Amino acid sequence: MTLGMILIPVGDSIAKYISNHTDYSAHFLAWWRFLAGAIIIAPLAYTQTVRTDITTEFFAKQAVRAVLIVLTVVFIIKAVALSPVADVFGAFFIGPALSVVLSALLLKESPTLSEWLSVVLGFIGVLLVVQPAFILALLPAQFFPAETNLVSDANDAGIYWALIAGIFYGSFLVATRWAAKSGPALAQVAMQFALASLLLTPFAVVELISSTLEQLDWLIIMGVTSVLANYCSVIAMRHLSAPALAPVVYMQVVAATFIGLFVFKEALAPLAALGILLIVVSGLFRIKRLR
Repeated sequence: MTLGMILIPVGDSIAKYISNHTDYSAHFLAWWRFLAGAIIIAPLAYTQTVRTDITTEFFAKQAVRAVLIVLTVVFIIKAVALSPVADVFGAFFIGPALSVVLSALLLKESPTLSEWLSVVLGFIGVLLVVQPAFILALLPAQFFPAETNLVSDANDAGIYWALIAGIFYGSFLVATRWAAKSGPALAQVAMQFALASLLLTPFAVVELISSTLEQLDWLIIMGVTSVLANYCSVIAMRHLSAPALAPVVYMQVVAATFIGLFVFKEALAPLAALGILLIVVSGLFRIKRLR
């Protein structure tokens, strides 16, 4: 699971590199990732799926998941193209906190005290990363003079794209719980990739007609990275429950921070760093003792 979570920001960082060196849109890059996933995962899913496992309910629930993950990936690619990777993932992680709230409201689950604490800490952490105007107004100016660069650019458009992506990601996590028993896990991942790529195909076709393929090697690496990340998650969930694995999801923030610092040489403002630390700590509150 840790390997899978590290590979997710790696894939998004490759998308950032490609976006910076080509004219590809976020829609095209997302389509390529889903198409690569469908091509690689579908044969594996086919060999492990019984026909009776695939029902109308299965298709309907996977369609909902596909729409949500398409919106998540398109907006996160837009975000990393515009903003530092660490800041993007800090804002994006409004998603796991939101999933706890939505699970209580929509699935009638009963979150534990530790899960509610994770929501509060995670939300505070996201606010410190995003730094909306009202948060900056609360900070004493004498302690945070502008020349110390303790805060990042509050007008950074990529951070707001990341917030939107995080909202869709939180909804996707809830939809995944909702659809968990509708079919085999590998079949769900394969159908998710296939439907997502189908939804984005019209955008991709228009772009392919008007341009030629560039950075093909990096496109292939990005696609394979995305598939490996999802496949590692599927393998992990065969061995441990989702609640036990939930805290490991926050490894994405840690990996994104190191990638931003050492690969893209992106400076991390101290206030944003504090927010990322709080987000990771909030993940620790979701750890449940294994029996």
